[in-house]
Amino acid sequence: MAWSFTPSPANPITTYTNSPYVLLVSSTDNSDANVYSATLTNSVSYQGQSFLPAITFDITVIDPCLTTVIDALSILDMTQATGVSVD
Repeated sequence: MAWSFTPSPANPITTYTNSPYVLLVSSTDNSDANVYSATLTNSVSYQGQSFLPAITFDITVIDPCLTTVIDALSILDMTQATGVSVD
């Protein structure tokens, strides 16, 4: 089995060494935000015939600083009491 990615290299995506079916997705680099197309291709031989079945899906890596919506916040009638303990 082999993984391929478009675009390549897919820096935020790595394979898990203990299982060929597991992908790890992680990044701290804002420039990694993108949609990556991942394809897993297998090589099968049976009775003299060969097959290359594959599955493809998209992985979207986002930059939360660019995609998070921050709504306006209003706090009305707030009172602060210094030195008062509330149980």
